[in-house]
Amino acid sequence: MEPIDRRLAAGWAIPPPVSSGTALLTHASGITTTVGFHDTGDGRLFTAYHEPQHGAHGAVVVCPPILAEAIRSQRRDLALSWELSDSGIAVMRFHYMGSGNSDGEPEQMTFDRLVADAVTVAGELRKRTGVADIAFAGTRLGALVAAAAAVEYPGAALAMWEPPLDMDRYYNEVFRARTIGLLKRGERAGSTKEMMEAFARNGVIDIVGNPLPYSLYETTIRLDLLDLLVAAESRHALIVQMSVKPQLRPALIALVERAAAHGIHIETAAVAYDEAWWFGASGYAFVEVESGALDAIPITTRFLAAATT
Repeated sequence: MEPIDRRLAAGWAIPPPVSSGTALLTHASGITTTVGFHDTGDGRLFTAYHEPQHGAHGAVVVCPPILAEAIRSQRRDLALSWELSDSGIAVMRFHYMGSGNSDGEPEQMTFDRLVADAVTVAGELRKRTGVADIAFAGTRLGALVAAAAAVEYPGAALAMWEPPLDMDRYYNEVFRARTIGLLKRGERAGSTKEMMEAFARNGVIDIVGNPLPYSLYETTIRLDLLDLLVAAESRHALIVQMSVKPQLRPALIALVERAAAHGIHIETAAVAYDEAWWFGASGYAFVEVESGALDAIPITTRFLAAATT
């Protein structure tokens, strides 16, 4: 059976340019992809718009994770967008201001800025499709961005891949990746206290070749996913866990139970795959993903197709 990320990879054509600064791709299935920039007034957001052949019955904003995690996730996000478009759902992907092909510097990134970018993209997607009920999908920190952006669309469907359920633990993993990277290069990592003091003083820290801004760290370290879901009045939510063990983690089970107490139903799925989120990814080049990670795509496509019908 053909891997899902390859199913729609062939069959694309490039017609004549539609306008300056915009690239249009057409697929044999009828999907079109328009790549270009959206002017926010504070700079240009890089966007990719995937449109179904016969109009959209739903619309989804895909919120990427950050830095190395974004690079590792982009192939999966692209394949998800193709599958959603093939099922009649319009999709818009983007790069946050200060990342990828968008304008801005990483040092200017804050959580509110990431959320504002997602809300801007959602407004543009609604304008292009005429679909009022926008849904959101996000991976890792992008899942929290998706949940926060959904506040502007109360009750919006949310699909989240490996969202951080404990931000202290999330950043411990990030800083552990930095330490391992330094040790591999034969460099001294220093103490946690020294690292954090330098991080705050310099305003940025290198995580395996990727700059993490202190402004983003300090505006995300106290986030709680449940608070974001409650604020968004979430009714349709899916969380996909990616880990070696198929059993749901205790923290995810606890979140589902806490959410239920607030009247929020969270569907869960476990994908047997161990992602090295912060390693092997530097620069915006595609990183190949293994089949286990791709199992999240049909699960998510079915959920969003049902939620947006």
